[in-house]
Amino acid sequence: MFQDYNIAVLLSVYKNDRAEFLRLSIDSILNQSYKNIILYIGVDGTIGEKLYKCLEQYEQEKRVNIVYFPENRGLAVVLNDLLILCKEANIEYIVRMDADDIMHTERLRIQLKRMKKNPDIIVCGTWA
Repeated sequence: MFQDYNIAVLLSVYKNDRAEFLRLSIDSILNQSYKNIILYIGVDGTIGEKLYKCLEQYEQEKRVNIVYFPENRGLAVVLNDLLILCKEANIEYIVRMDADDIMHTERLRIQLKRMKKNPDIIVCGTWA
């Protein structure tokens, strides 16, 4: 289903995250100039109505895969589960975001270009 994407963005959602920040974060991912991406959202346990309604708006988006985990297991466990999905889908590059992070619209295009030009680079990050 998601075999056509070569970049996956992993994002974990927890009950204490704020829906308004989550919406900004998701929109910044989906509005990237580079479009060949899939967004994996791991929901870590039960969340409130505002967060659920926010996520519900993205359920029909073909580049979004939301995985609801019934109990809170922690960030690392959720990310590891999402990494397994990436491996199964043969994702080439993996990007990590928090539920309140916002990407510049050119971030993925620039980072991908840098990574392809320099195959010896195995990790690329940003700080702002």
